[in-house]
Amino acid sequence: MFETVIGLEVHVQLNTKTKLFCACPTSFAEHQNSNTCPTCLALPGALPVVNKEAAVKAMRLGYAINANVNHTSTFDRKSYFYPDSPSAYQITQLTKAIVQKGEVFIDLADGTQKRIGMTQAHLEADAGKNIHEGDHSKVDLNRSGTPLLEIVSDPDMRSSEEAVAYLKKLHSTVRYLDISDANMQEGSFRCDVNVSIRPKGQEAFGTRVEIKNINSFRFVSQSIAYEVQRQTEAYEDGVYAQEVKQETRLWNVEKGITKSMRGKEEAADYRYFPDPDLRPLVVTQAMIDEAKIMPELPDAKIKRYVEELGVKKDDAGVLTSTKELAYFFEAMLDSGAQSQNFGQLAQYRASRSSQKSRTHYCYFSCLCVQARHIGSQD
Repeated sequence: MFETVIGLEVHVQLNTKTKLFCACPTSFAEHQNSNTCPTCLALPGALPVVNKEAAVKAMRLGYAINANVNHTSTFDRKSYFYPDSPSAYQITQLTKAIVQKGEVFIDLADGTQKRIGMTQAHLEADAGKNIHEGDHSKVDLNRSGTPLLEIVSDPDMRSSEEAVAYLKKLHSTVRYLDISDANMQEGSFRCDVNVSIRPKGQEAFGTRVEIKNINSFRFVSQSIAYEVQRQTEAYEDGVYAQEVKQETRLWNVEKGITKSMRGKEEAADYRYFPDPDLRPLVVTQAMIDEAKIMPELPDAKIKRYVEELGVKKDDAGVLTSTKELAYFFEAMLDSGAQSQNFGQLAQYRASRSSQKSRTHYCYFSCLCVQARHIGSQD
């Protein structure tokens, strides 16, 4: 019998108005290479300046997940070359990240909670985008320099269900905090999945395989299931050392398999060194005060809905699954609806959670109006 070990690296694109180290806008779907300047094009002589708003948003997440927010953090250069990275390095935070040692609690199927540790959350600049057309490729650098917050978990997850629960919790949290739109289709919330197996009872980790750039909860679940099966079969067939290597793989959606992309680099391969153009990021008391201003988060809402409004816990979980649904629910209560009348709404929302059709939202609105009408009659 084998135990699965999973760690996630989640890339959250922060919803700042400008990029991490320059004043170019971060708006999506603009004409190619129009949101660029000498800094994000890495032209000689251009110098980076840290975006204060990005730092505050990173700190806000840190406070929300009970993490240590470092009042002084540093930036490093991570050297590698891709066509969509004109500088041939990425500015990131290796030595001392702005946020370290946090925790996220997920709900399990048996009704209990599990703590997932967070190693760190660090600021870094996103790369551009390669657009492949036939036998040639184009490069769009509009995204180059967009602020990312990379959230690195501890290897605490033991199943695809736990990994998806963690991702959904993190996705909900960053949206409630309004630090990102977390639009997975546009790449604002994507993750790298690290998977390994080991015989049950063994303390040492197995060979870790990274599955790169997944932007769907369903694909995360499917890729983990496939990779666990691949590694298990290799172990049972006696070819684990030959077949399972520390490498980066890609998830092939059409075939439902992972395919090798490249050997996994170690830190030494990236030749990290302190960025000579950036001084340490020192947060001020004003930044701390601003970062600590945050809304009521999902766990607190669920507790209030159950204890003060008499909503069933499962229904409360559904009603807080998105901030829009929670705010609409509360607006309906303010208009005179009774909380108990939203059970049907919550159950319908749960049964249709994977669909986003016009019919879904029309029916959702009708239920809300019905709940409001019933409340006005009580």
